[in-house]
Amino acid sequence: MARRQIALNDALFRDKVVLVSGGATGIGRAAVWILARMGAKVVTCGRSAAKLDALREELEGSGLSILAVPADIRNRDDVAALFEQVKDRHGKLDLLIDNAGGQFPQSAIDMTPNGFHAVIERRHAAMLDHLAQGRLNFGVAASGLPSDWAMFNVDGMSGQHREMTREALDIVLRLWGDEPEFDHQGKYWHVTKTGTLLGTLKPHIMPFQKPHPPIGVAGVSKGSDTLKLAGERGFWPMSLNLNPAYVASHWESVEIGAARSGRTPRRADWRLVREIFVADTDAEAMRLSAGGMMGRMMEEYFLPLLASFQFTEFLKHDPSVPDGDVTPEYCARHNWLVGSPDTVANRLHEIYEQVGGFGHLLLFCFDYTDEPKAWRHSMELLAKEVMPRFKTLVPK
Repeated sequence: MARRQIALNDALFRDKVVLVSGGATGIGRAAVWILARMGAKVVTCGRSAAKLDALREELEGSGLSILAVPADIRNRDDVAALFEQVKDRHGKLDLLIDNAGGQFPQSAIDMTPNGFHAVIERRHAAMLDHLAQGRLNFGVAASGLPSDWAMFNVDGMSGQHREMTREALDIVLRLWGDEPEFDHQGKYWHVTKTGTLLGTLKPHIMPFQKPHPPIGVAGVSKGSDTLKLAGERGFWPMSLNLNPAYVASHWESVEIGAARSGRTPRRADWRLVREIFVADTDAEAMRLSAGGMMGRMMEEYFLPLLASFQFTEFLKHDPSVPDGDVTPEYCARHNWLVGSPDTVANRLHEIYEQVGGFGHLLLFCFDYTDEPKAWRHSMELLAKEVMPRFKTLVPK
């Protein structure tokens, strides 16, 4: 790798700090070499100090430098010490390549794509939890999009996607639990957690948060099975960006699920998603929202999508409103939080009372590349002038 020709510019990563986990061997080692040759300030980690020393000597022999740190990414203290060294040496981190291996004790030819995701994605989430130092929230949804069903050959019309969601979460939670070994043979997946193999291969990295990151699940429809799952398991329920009058019905699903397991759900855990745009005046906020990227998303994507499912009613404040009247401007007036700080705060209070109280407001984000300063200003007004008014508001 020291001399092999590469097609990329040799200054592509100049002065960028890049961490490659598991960089002493294999693909990670190749990545380390290429990044160093392209000007990166490379950091790597691995469990073998000897292999890291050998890599360092090879790089230095070619006039390249590296910070090679012995560390086991399954150990939170090792991860913390690794990032302290990155901070001390470079003061920043621009890119992380999560290459360190997590072996799956099953023949590759026998592993289904869904089995792969059930285990590997769970490992990535645990790794991210360490990198975020416990700030990760693990969000899950069953997916109601026919395009997703078609991609993974799922029979969504029969509710198969919801069954798969339940089983996948069961697997994830068992892998994050304290069972030393288990063999899960379910309807959709066969996953085995083994003990130590070959004297050194151990189960995958565990989350930083104990017993695991908070889990949130999203729901759309009345009687949502996903929201019932939230109530049943004690997960965070999340209601998507629909009319508040319709969203109010979601809490009943959470309560039904909670009753199954004898839990008492807390409205303080309930999260509502809203499109929000705050500007100095109501007129400016309407222009930048319904007349900007938010309006384009509704016009070109969300409204046609809901119409294809005959779900346009979910956006109506009154069932008698004709479908043709449900436009981006209509949504801005009845569903979104749009206006000056005073207008948005008043509207948020109305929604809070309308749904019976909730604990968290989730901002539906948009790509405002044409108006980046306006979007940033909106978020600043929301954080500094709107939300402080709700500090003492506690759900009933």
